[in-house]
Amino acid sequence: MAYLVKVDYNPNAKNQISGHFVHDNVLNVGNSTNYVIYDRTIPGLTSSVQWTHTFNEKTVNTAVFSYSGNIINEGGNIRPNPQFGKSILRSDYSLTYPTLYNASPIIPQITLSGFGNPATSPRNFDNSQRIYALKDDFSRLLGKHSLKTGVYFWRARKNQTAPPQLNGAFNFAATTVTDPNNSANKVAYSPLDNLVRGTFSTYSEGSNTPQIQARFSQFETYLQDDWTVSRRLTVNLGVRWQYMPPINSWPNNTSFFAPSYYDSTKAATISPSSGLITSNPSPYNGLILPGTGFSAKSKQVVAPAVYNNPQVQALFHGLPAGLINTVYNTFAPRLGFALDLTGAQTTVLHGGYGMSYERVEGNYIYGASSQLPFTAVASLASAGNADSLGSIGTSAAPQNIGNSGDLHLVPPRIHNFSLGVQHKLTNSTEVELNYVGSHSANLTWLKDLNQAAAGTEQANPGSARNALRPYKGYGEISQYTNGAHSNYNSLQARMQSRFSKGGLVTLSYTWSKCLSMGSAYNYAPQDSNNLAADYGPCSYNQPKIFAASYVYPLPFWQHEHTWYKAALGAWQLSGLTRIANGLPINITQPSGLSVAGDLVTTSSVAQRPNLVGNPYLPGRGKQYLNYAAFQQPAPGTFGNLGYDAIKGPLYNNWDATLQKNFPIGEKIGLEFRAEMFNVPNHLSPFTVGGGLGTVQTDGTYQSNFSTSTGAFQNSFGQITATTDPRTMEFALRLNF
Repeated sequence: MAYLVKVDYNPNAKNQISGHFVHDNVLNVGNSTNYVIYDRTIPGLTSSVQWTHTFNEKTVNTAVFSYSGNIINEGGNIRPNPQFGKSILRSDYSLTYPTLYNASPIIPQITLSGFGNPATSPRNFDNSQRIYALKDDFSRLLGKHSLKTGVYFWRARKNQTAPPQLNGAFNFAATTVTDPNNSANKVAYSPLDNLVRGTFSTYSEGSNTPQIQARFSQFETYLQDDWTVSRRLTVNLGVRWQYMPPINSWPNNTSFFAPSYYDSTKAATISPSSGLITSNPSPYNGLILPGTGFSAKSKQVVAPAVYNNPQVQALFHGLPAGLINTVYNTFAPRLGFALDLTGAQTTVLHGGYGMSYERVEGNYIYGASSQLPFTAVASLASAGNADSLGSIGTSAAPQNIGNSGDLHLVPPRIHNFSLGVQHKLTNSTEVELNYVGSHSANLTWLKDLNQAAAGTEQANPGSARNALRPYKGYGEISQYTNGAHSNYNSLQARMQSRFSKGGLVTLSYTWSKCLSMGSAYNYAPQDSNNLAADYGPCSYNQPKIFAASYVYPLPFWQHEHTWYKAALGAWQLSGLTRIANGLPINITQPSGLSVAGDLVTTSSVAQRPNLVGNPYLPGRGKQYLNYAAFQQPAPGTFGNLGYDAIKGPLYNNWDATLQKNFPIGEKIGLEFRAEMFNVPNHLSPFTVGGGLGTVQTDGTYQSNFSTSTGAFQNSFGQITATTDPRTMEFALRLNF
């Protein structure tokens, strides 16, 4: 259900006031492909009031105040997905093994290396957000200058939970062990074998769900001048300054891991065989908290066991509220021009350059309350058995730090630039050729501080992973840091022609290349010690794109009044065609493996294989890629295949619309539309499975199809999503 209120009021010729208020409430099913589903309610609102005042014909001011926000609630009606079973409770499946924290009765998350199966995440997060914004723009004409200046201020509050895996998360991978009765024999267990045995490769579990109560402001101001230098030349000059203090949680309930505060003399002692903590004189070694302490108001949010703990109080070092420093040097210049080369307004050269900054994406801190010292997230990074979890003890399990940030994080910076020429061939046809590019620096990525060099595990056979980590007492430590960059370069051609009797056609072609170090703010490379190895095509890179759009009035009886001509004529055909290279595919080894021996086992940091043959299958049917073209790298090494190095299949789509207007009197008319999507009804794939199947004993990967069972074993290289088949829609609209 949604509510909409809109008001326009003009008290006099110089003042115009308008406003609107929209409120809706969306209800959908969360995690619809998981074992556990829930009702996800999202009530949201947006509202604004705008006042435009005209001082005179050359001076105008516009002020806007807005208030918006939403609430996301994922705690309603948590229940089993009826597609998979009738219960999600451990007790109904005789799962009697004790967990570490006993925080959830729900069945655990299970990941089988090389297999795909539904997840078991009871909920992702709850959120309540409100944003208050004020914007003012002042415009003034002064001779040949059109000046504009303004300010923009907004204040946001965001209360959000980031639940860890309270129900526990197992990963089962293939293993090879020595026969205790004959050391010369090796016994291989598949991921399914280890699932039945209860022998996991890694396990993690959280203890509780705290809430971050984030607050942050932003202020921007700008000055712009559009200068008509002459009849043939216009220059655009401008500069913007952005003040973006970091996000902070007012109760000071966010923690980071900072290597400079880690004291190796107080490091935990780890058992080499089990990877468990045997002694830990400083359980929060290296952790830091913002500010100088917990206020009386903060103690309404933070648990007494936390704020009364002297070891927690020692984590305050007078650091900024958001733990990272505010950057003030965020001036962003703009420059543009348009030059009439001939003076006849037939050929124009234009270009521009602009710099801008982005606020650091907020998830680096939104999850920083869901870890020590506010939440325990145990990490067992070496093999163990589910039945023995209860005997481990919560103090013996090393802890993951999933959200941390470099104390010197800076806002990402983007440079955009273009140069082009536009030429009028005839009175009805224009052509345009442009170079368009961008370069982005200081992009964030997710660094694993507790990763070791490749080959570390192979050099220390029999040692548990957590015993080999640089920062003892912790599992994997994820830190948002700067250092990634991306660039985009393109040549863009466009032609538009208008028909003499109405209608037009537009043809465009883009030849481009986009390269980046990952394609997301939280990208985790396969090797945190070598980010450059993940420099490759952007996930949205499509080097060649052709697009055609057209509106064509059918050339008969367009303006007739005879009844049958009026009924059968005046039809209009329009459409859009897009043909483009496919998106790149990032090929990865099965999750949970640490072939490189660098202590990284999280499923989000999948390593790439070796490419040893032609990855593309002839015919390009449903099975697009050849699994036999890939092989597991030698132990202790990374694969030779680059990031996003495999090209996806061609994308080809045609849509068309047939339209006609039927006038009924002077003020009333009917509009009929027949729309057809994917007119040729051909298959245009756009998603291909990139996760390889289970590793075989010879280093190859599991085939997609099992000849013994007659069924597919995994989805690697298969087309998993395509355009819809031909779809037709008919619409009749009454205009009055």
